[in-house]
Amino acid sequence: MTANGTQVDGWGLLGPLLAGFFCVGLGVAIVLDVRNVASRFATSARDKKAQRIINKVVGFGFIGVGMLFATVATVEGLLEILPG
Repeated sequence: MTANGTQVDGWGLLGPLLAGFFCVGLGVAIVLDVRNVASRFATSARDKKAQRIINKVVGFGFIGVGMLFATVATVEGLLEILPG
């Protein structure tokens, strides 16, 4: 992979890939309410139903961004590995 005319090795893709996995994991934890993380926000909110909807939107947002990071890093890595 090249950036600004300089060669970047495959280790440079590890950061975005790990960030993608972290974002997907965090999003899944928020959406599925693992260890009651999102429930704590809902119990302290005035409108509990609206807070649950916001938690779902934020969780799916993290999942989308994480999938984007992981997909781009994987495709860039495969393009460097594959001949042609």
